[in-house]
Amino acid sequence: ANWTRAAAMPKETKDIRSFLRMAYAKNAKYVKIKKCKNGVKFKLRLSRYLYTLAQDDPTKIKKIRQSLPPGTFTITIHTLSVLEMLPISLNICLAVVITFTESGSNLGLEKKDV
Repeated sequence: ANWTRAAAMPKETKDIRSFLRMAYAKNAKYVKIKKCKNGVKFKLRLSRYLYTLAQDDPTKIKKIRQSLPPGTFTITIHTLSVLEMLPISLNICLAVVITFTESGSNLGLEKKDV
């Protein structure tokens, strides 16, 4: 029979140790680090699932970033709040900075849309 695989929903984890254990797995593809106004979301892409970990404690965020495997492809996304995106003249202005790093070094790929 022809079976189609349904898209799996992302799974949220609250345990830092299990998240880091999954980051060291062989099938870990990349980690997205999304910086928001109220904290940081770590999104770990494995071959089958996407796992997310949300943190708002700056010391834990720093320790998690340092504990990520050195060979993991990391994408850092900085977002601005809606009020910061709207200038006084009410023209819509979007500023997003995306930084790609691999093996702890910056590859120099930065995108800035202003």
